[in-house]
Amino acid sequence: MGNKKEVLCLYSHHAGKIFSNLSILFLVLSILSVLMPILTSFYYIFLIVIVVITFGLIFVWYPNFSSLWGTSDSTGIIIEKVMSLAPIFVGICMGLAILSIVFLLLSKKKTTGRIVFAGIVIGISILAILAIVLRS
Repeated sequence: MGNKKEVLCLYSHHAGKIFSNLSILFLVLSILSVLMPILTSFYYIFLIVIVVITFGLIFVWYPNFSSLWGTSDSTGIIIEKVMSLAPIFVGICMGLAILSIVFLLLSKKKTTGRIVFAGIVIGISILAILAIVLRS
């Protein structure tokens, strides 16, 4: 085993990579939670197109078929819960990106790409925070 400095460098490099990967996950969750109203509208447009194209005749033949689709109350509750988690996702994403930059800078290995990507993640997180604040 090497001296303390080499071990610290090795562990900080691994920790930096782990935090970088976790920040990518939370970036995706942040973007999805911020874009939830748009994604929901695309979902409903897609659903309407599918219903009109494939099930249009079934509504004519079976008048009670629409009761099988249920109500939109449960969908609205899920969307509201995901949108309320957006600030948490953005905060975790930003924190993990900052931690990955710190640990990758402590490492002696060349990780310029990950450091730049973590900076981009922080920038996107700031934009997501602005979108959340402007939405409220």
